[in-house]
Amino acid sequence: MSYRGRVLIINNLVSCGLWHKLAFVDPPADLLKQLQSIMVDFFWDGLHWVPQSRLFLLKEEGGQGLIHLASRVAIFRLQFIQRF
Repeated sequence: MSYRGRVLIINNLVSCGLWHKLAFVDPPADLLKQLQSIMVDFFWDGLHWVPQSRLFLLKEEGGQGLIHLASRVAIFRLQFIQRF
């Protein structure tokens, strides 16, 4: 499978199920790290060629556009605060 295909699977299929849960629940940091590690391992198929932080950059900035879970949780918290 191509790298772009793996990004689509991770960002759309795997992560979308998490967003509904993360909007209401504050997950432990260790859980987010484990999930992120599993997603990166799936992307690289076990072999890491570039630093993980580069994968989360936008494609236009030289990255792959993977979603960083901890950042997304922080965004959900800020959106919740803005509503109230």
